[in-house]
Amino acid sequence: MNPVISVIKTRALEGMQNQIATCRAQGRDAGYTTDDVRQLENILDDYLAAIDRAEENNEVEVMAVVKDAVLKLNTLYEACKGHLIEADQREDLATVINLAAAARGVGDGKSDITEQWRNW
Repeated sequence: MNPVISVIKTRALEGMQNQIATCRAQGRDAGYTTDDVRQLENILDDYLAAIDRAEENNEVEVMAVVKDAVLKLNTLYEACKGHLIEADQREDLATVINLAAAARGVGDGKSDITEQWRNW
């Protein structure tokens, strides 16, 4: 995995875990669980594996992989009633998706190719 993508992915996941701990320490519920964070990590890992298998510069194939991951993240986000992905994580997740797609020749890594499907 690209080291930049790895760092950004880790930062997003750690931020989610830290929020759970902060809420617990304050006697509040984060609105999501460690299992939800694991599910999100699995979605990202599946996405990154699928992107690596996608044909380079094949916009149709790469965008289908992007769409699938974004829709899965939407479903998880909705199941957590909008609590799972905060603003910082939103940017990090989109960056991971955008950079991985750009590495396969689709997008520039800076423009957000997730927006058309993203609910988080």
